[in-house]
Amino acid sequence: MWCERPEFKGGSKEKLRDYITYFEGTCELCIGNMGINKYQEDVESLLENESSNDDEKNMLLFYIDGVIYYKISEYDKAFEKWSKAETYARKITDDVFLAKIFSYYAIIFYIKKDYDRSEVYFDEAASIFAIHRMYTELSLHYINYLWYKRYDPDKNEVSAYLDMAFYYVQLSNSIMDARVYLHLGYIYKTIFNDFIRGIGYLNIARDICFKNNNVEMESMTLHTLADGYMQLSHYYESVHIYEQLMTDKRYANITENLKCAILSNLIPCYIHIGNYEKANLYLEMMKSLTSETQVNARPYFDCLSHWLTAMMYIKKKENLDQVLPLLDSCSSFCCNSIQPIQMDSFDLKLAENYGEYWEVMGNYDRAIEYYQNMGRLAEKYTDFDRMTVCSRLSVVYEKKGEFKTALEYRKQETEHFNKIDRENILSQYDHLYKKFFKNIQDDHLKNLFETNDNLSKAVYIDELTNVHNRLYYQDFLERFGKKGNYSVIMIDLDYFKEYNDSYGHLKGDVCLKTAARIIKESIPADEYDTLCHLIRYGGEEFLILAEAYSSDEILTLAETIVKNIESARIQHKNSSVSEYLTLSAGCATGLFSSKEEMESIVTKADKALYLAKKKGRNTAVRFYGQF
Repeated sequence: MWCERPEFKGGSKEKLRDYITYFEGTCELCIGNMGINKYQEDVESLLENESSNDDEKNMLLFYIDGVIYYKISEYDKAFEKWSKAETYARKITDDVFLAKIFSYYAIIFYIKKDYDRSEVYFDEAASIFAIHRMYTELSLHYINYLWYKRYDPDKNEVSAYLDMAFYYVQLSNSIMDARVYLHLGYIYKTIFNDFIRGIGYLNIARDICFKNNNVEMESMTLHTLADGYMQLSHYYESVHIYEQLMTDKRYANITENLKCAILSNLIPCYIHIGNYEKANLYLEMMKSLTSETQVNARPYFDCLSHWLTAMMYIKKKENLDQVLPLLDSCSSFCCNSIQPIQMDSFDLKLAENYGEYWEVMGNYDRAIEYYQNMGRLAEKYTDFDRMTVCSRLSVVYEKKGEFKTALEYRKQETEHFNKIDRENILSQYDHLYKKFFKNIQDDHLKNLFETNDNLSKAVYIDELTNVHNRLYYQDFLERFGKKGNYSVIMIDLDYFKEYNDSYGHLKGDVCLKTAARIIKESIPADEYDTLCHLIRYGGEEFLILAEAYSSDEILTLAETIVKNIESARIQHKNSSVSEYLTLSAGCATGLFSSKEEMESIVTKADKALYLAKKKGRNTAVRFYGQF
């Protein structure tokens, strides 16, 4: 960092201005941990001599004291200090510091929901900065205000503010510009779902950080990049970036605040890919680091620890009696806190976890209640979030046996997916990832990406059944599938809701894993994942995409799968078909030259599946024209 305490001594005005530059240009998570108290002690010790200081020095001291209080979320104390600084700024007619103070007043009144006063101070600050052509201050003025305004319903105004921040930062030439570009990248990625533009700004931020050896802000930029990979469900890419941050000597001295923020993303990545051992290891590390974070940050990280613990219990289906108290404590904390650190869309995540909990417990109505609430919350977020909501609801309605409703949500999920240019986004992300690590030797970088390419395939694997997941199906239509003749088998386990009701959801999961294995083994080994792609389509439903299979050949394969499942003699006392588990299958064949055509084949297979169920189940039917 560019502000070093040992040189402070008597507190020269130059050093105070250095403090101001440091605190104005540094993100809260990057400010030096317990060192923030030391900075404040330096400043407040000099304020004890207020009467003997000249007016300019008192203005600087009260201003920086206010900024420090602001950084630790003590807004009332910050306002009190800035009021004193304003008095001294007026005495010496320092318009620039008046504008800086007004800029912060605008934020304070915005937080307090006094929007009229907020706008007055915002406009006055902007006017003064513009008159003096203070472009760095203008860009920070817009970006600081935007941080609190970013979720406003009026996205046109938010976008206009972003444009202004970008316009002024281009005219600036300061080490503080990295913070502006970082926040521009974050807001475009997170709020506007504009990954491409966000990536461009992140690139600029990283270059400024690298040039000025601002390692902590560079780490924050990487953190934002990895968060984007998470949003794209590419958890292994996120893991690689976060592991780099946690193990590379270059980043060894980043703050405990930032380490905890990184861990709060790394842990869910490991949970999603099923590596609970690593997740638990990092969770314990996060808990131990929390005591070394800034005092005001500790409750936030405690809350995140509770949330991550609950998430792990739900995924592992253990200690379920502890889940609701953990989630309730997080919910209570969020309701009583202003602008929690690194907790964007946390209300959405909590609603999803509550829904997951009730889904695991078999109370589908309660699960739907929380997922629908999640849907309402997702309206202010991104298409990724809305897609996740639809996916959750489609699965739980399938479990309830309400297939028509499930299909509607599945269609909505596809619509949201189609709005996201994932291939272009991932290409841009991979380019940026390589650029970030350009300082690594070529052979190391090559090995890193070879490993990454292999591991990233795991993001397409359903963690329960170990076959491809729904994301693989979507990417198959977008990127993986070859054009040509395809056949589809749509498979549904018969009366699976009744199986869960009879034997419980844990045994239901075992049954699903066994059924997936039998279906997989029914496919010729040399054709699996080359000509035949097995996908868990949702709940107890599976899909096979088969290349170059004729209509007769696909029906034969489907009949083999039907026979092999019943021959496995998996007890099912509440089935209306057999005393053993059975399945129904629908087949269709057609030409795949566009995503829409493949979806049409799948729809036809779904209609054939419907007919198989009408015929009494435990059978395979192929599609012939209109049923």
